[in-house]
Amino acid sequence: MANFASNVLRYGMAHPADSAQWVRTPDGWTSLAYEGLFTRVASLAQWLGQQGITTGDRVALMAPTSPEWVWTDLAVLARGAVVVPIYPSLQAAQVTEVLEDSGARLAVVANAEHEAKLPVGFPRLVMSYPRWQQAVTQANRPDPAPWLDEIDAVPDDHLATLVYTSGTTAHSRGVMLTHGNLLGNLAGLDLLADGDPTIRLTRRDRALAVLPLAHIFERLVHHYMLGRGVAMYYTAPDRLAVDITSARPTVMISVPRIYERVFAAVHEGARGPLSRPILAASIPVARRRANRLTDGTAPRAREWLAERVYDLLVYRKIRRALGGRLRFAYSGGAPLHPDLARFFVGAGIPVLEGYGLTETAPVVSVNTVKSLAIGTVGRPLPNVRITVAEDGEVWCQGPNVMAGYWHRPDETAEVLVDGWFHTGDVGELLPSGHLRILDRKRAILVLSTGKNVVPLAICQALEASPWIEQAVLLGDRRKFVAALLAPDLTQLGAWAEGQGLASLEPAALLSHPACQSLMEAEIATRTAGFAAFERPKRWAWVDEPFTEENGQLTPTLKIKTRVVEERYRDLIGTLYPDDDTGGLATPSTR
Repeated sequence: MANFASNVLRYGMAHPADSAQWVRTPDGWTSLAYEGLFTRVASLAQWLGQQGITTGDRVALMAPTSPEWVWTDLAVLARGAVVVPIYPSLQAAQVTEVLEDSGARLAVVANAEHEAKLPVGFPRLVMSYPRWQQAVTQANRPDPAPWLDEIDAVPDDHLATLVYTSGTTAHSRGVMLTHGNLLGNLAGLDLLADGDPTIRLTRRDRALAVLPLAHIFERLVHHYMLGRGVAMYYTAPDRLAVDITSARPTVMISVPRIYERVFAAVHEGARGPLSRPILAASIPVARRRANRLTDGTAPRAREWLAERVYDLLVYRKIRRALGGRLRFAYSGGAPLHPDLARFFVGAGIPVLEGYGLTETAPVVSVNTVKSLAIGTVGRPLPNVRITVAEDGEVWCQGPNVMAGYWHRPDETAEVLVDGWFHTGDVGELLPSGHLRILDRKRAILVLSTGKNVVPLAICQALEASPWIEQAVLLGDRRKFVAALLAPDLTQLGAWAEGQGLASLEPAALLSHPACQSLMEAEIATRTAGFAAFERPKRWAWVDEPFTEENGQLTPTLKIKTRVVEERYRDLIGTLYPDDDTGGLATPSTR
């Protein structure tokens, strides 16, 4: 028996003077030692008990990534209660739905803005109000050893958290994760590090926390790192570029969108007449180096020289912009384009991709520095089994697999069969044991011709274009594939300057014949490696990016395809006129 909270609290008891959490203030970074973290968690757990929160009660938590989020999480777990994370970006109606479905007794929120999303009269604790300071600074600190022993009396099958999925194609539902699920995933990560010491974390490491802690990927890995002495620096996506240079992390956990932005920033910074050709020439060199590193082959003299030259001119500057100390970085939550991964690896920044789901607490498989296969999501954790069904669906089994969906036994029975969790993802296991994910099973487009199209790789190819920010593929039950594209207006603006079109407004630029010709050629080039039936035959610009604010992106930065299709129903209609089936048509523009 053990409690997920013990992962951090026992380390804090053993190393009270170590720095645990760092936050940015007007005067620079300020740290909180494990002693302070321990005391705040114990005080808040005591306060929760005074409010009548006890074993099995659900407590909602809605706040940005911060030390206070972690204190609350640990305090609720220490009470034997159940944490219900809520993304701060959700609307009031969605928040109410989660509170009602989970049966939460209390909501802990960050500020008045979040408080306004709660139902009138719902019990709450607001971090920006004086009552919060009282809750985290009460004087009666328990004797650590007996208190932790009491906490660890919680059975492994006791519910620890109820995580509501963000839902790209289906309704949101509560995933039940037990203490055993979470601790099983921590044990798997430890076993993984035993097999590759280069990814082992120690108290000498530091990490930048930027993803929402409501996301189980950030939360699990965040607690894993704190429980091994890694100093956590807290930032936000809009401060990442600034804070990373001063925090100088040695490890980083993020989603592909962050790495894509870093790469875009590199392009944006190379504006000079010499900078752009040098950067362009350095990219294939980095990718070839990445291939060599993964194959274990030695460089020829000419390759070695080119790598040293571009390391001096390009790669070193990128590493410095990322703080200069990154040993490795992990990417999860969505697929990372293999060419982007190759560039970072070849530039001396190992970006390692992994795979998991909320239902698997979350890590299923992961690449390591020693066992890196770019384009895959790595081998399964040592305590997790993976198999691929006849229809290509990935199934997994292990201590990390959820207990089920909250109050949804029928849906639980659909995905948990004979001890195997049916992930809903289509993939393949390579002879090396690495797993390659092809797409979501329900995302596969079945054309009216009977052909099956896997959108993921095609969208990745399109999004690798400097002109395309995001792509959504269409064609299910239709005769051919089409695409909705969100433009990268910054890159297109730079192109427009060279074409004498800089004075045009975005809508006029996107509909200009020169821009249309550019995109027709770009789409043809980017999708040349796919079968003819897989390539988009028609396409259209959308009038705004897919964002969380407009409801077309989940909090984990996945595109809500169904929402996008509904939003652009009329535009899609122009791509599929009843009497037309072929040709790359002149794109519609909104």
